[in-house]
Amino acid sequence: IFRMLKKIGCYRISYGLESGNEEFRRNVLSRKISNEKLLHHFDIIADCGIPFSVNLIIGMPHETRDMVFDTIQLVKNIRNYDSLTVSIFVPYRGTVLRKVAIAEGWLDTNKTSTHTTHTSMLDMPFFTAKEIDGMMQTLPLYVEFDKSHWPEIEKIEKEVLRLPSHERA
Repeated sequence: IFRMLKKIGCYRISYGLESGNEEFRRNVLSRKISNEKLLHHFDIIADCGIPFSVNLIIGMPHETRDMVFDTIQLVKNIRNYDSLTVSIFVPYRGTVLRKVAIAEGWLDTNKTSTHTTHTSMLDMPFFTAKEIDGMMQTLPLYVEFDKSHWPEIEKIEKEVLRLPSHERA
């Protein structure tokens, strides 16, 4: 199918992975596909020669820092993508996850977002808005560099947390 798509002019695929944590993806996002199967699909896309990007969302209700590292590990195993986009969860009105965030008390209902990479609107006790912001800005580094460099990247991530919000990104 992908070879046919390329033949008829498909020049790019943008893949919304969102989360690399299988349980979270299955139970919260209702995406019932294993990481193993996802990697197989990415291999097929890579082999057909259509350039593709991988899109992630972090800071969703009930997501933890450890879950974001599950996503990092999965992305490290995807080959041949040419772009990685990291966005912060936006609790759009009328969505189930917005209702979850409100019910948990993690969202000020008077706040509105200006952009998916601006700053987190959620302030969860186990993954704060500032921590989400720091992770969003450093996640590509965690993906790109070997684990031996992760302590250095974490220092950068913590430094981002010290910056006023208008100086981040």
